[in-house]
Amino acid sequence: METSQSASSKRIYSVDIARGFVVAFSVLLSHIPPGGYLFFRHAEWYGLTLLDLIFPAFLTLFGVGLGIAYFRRIRWKKVIRRTVILMIIGLLYNAVVHWNADFSTWRITGVLQLYAVSGLVAVLVLSINRTWQFSVLAAAIVMSTYGVWLSLAGKPCAEGVIWPDCNPFAKIDAALFGLSHMYAQGTKGYDPEGLAVMFSALANVFLGAAAGRIIINPQQKKKSRLLFMLGGVLLLTAPLFAFFAPVGKRMWTPAFASLTAGIAVLLLAVLFFLLDDKSLRLKKSPAYTGLYLLEAFGRNSLLIYFGKYLLASVLMHLTIAGKAGTVSVRDKLLDGISLFPGDPKLNYALFFFLFWAALAILLHRQRWYVRV
Repeated sequence: METSQSASSKRIYSVDIARGFVVAFSVLLSHIPPGGYLFFRHAEWYGLTLLDLIFPAFLTLFGVGLGIAYFRRIRWKKVIRRTVILMIIGLLYNAVVHWNADFSTWRITGVLQLYAVSGLVAVLVLSINRTWQFSVLAAAIVMSTYGVWLSLAGKPCAEGVIWPDCNPFAKIDAALFGLSHMYAQGTKGYDPEGLAVMFSALANVFLGAAAGRIIINPQQKKKSRLLFMLGGVLLLTAPLFAFFAPVGKRMWTPAFASLTAGIAVLLLAVLFFLLDDKSLRLKKSPAYTGLYLLEAFGRNSLLIYFGKYLLASVLMHLTIAGKAGTVSVRDKLLDGISLFPGDPKLNYALFFFLFWAALAILLHRQRWYVRV
């Protein structure tokens, strides 16, 4: 999420670029139509694909923004307002993405709700102590606690780990939200933004906040080195957390949290070293063209990251008359794009990448940013 700063404060360029990189990557992958390209899809259960990296990286960078914005002072009124707005928008977002306006089966949980809850809890916990070490400690407690919880809950299941048909957390979500209000009305055997996942995802937010506090603290020395060390340690500890459960996004296992947060922090470390720590004057170099696009994506990350899913849902569900009957707007566009050389699915994704890139640059030039 884009965390607003005052106009007088100096923006941290690397944070915008890192967020923009993740958003640009998500725009390209998320618009590839179904079928094939398994590595560009989410893993069915355990395992890791490129698409699996995007949301946790975005969530980690959300934590970076929190660590920076609330390093000195917390505006509780703003935090509560943001939480309420995100929860309301999240419900409306679910209606469009799942194309369902039936209140009896309206999904309650979702990605924006996860943002709202994790943001509020993170600010509450991190207000206790503003050092980056405390943020890391909070993340370690979450991952260890959840790891033990997963390990115990998975003992009765095949191979001693949780599966969709052996998932006690689904029963907890059903009791809390109601089976008809869960993801796919509970037919999948899990909720990707259920209570357990919300708890585990806090680790990514905490670890992002640690990186943000390393960056923003004026008394902190060797910031780049610390960021590289933090990211490296997270990658090295991921195999240790796999003792509790394998890497998997669906249950947001501790190994998954450690691995994805480590990758996001290392990306930020590289960019911070090049763009902020070393203060390279890239605006006078050819490389700035690409960075400007990433900056544009990063400054409107909230709008583009979630907006692409809304647009994709509308294109998939809206239909128009054709010679063979009604077809979706998405399929009609695919038919048109198939006339061009190359893979129609990749060309389709590239078409929408260019669409969002043009919109991002336009909004960035006008200095119009969607923030909550």
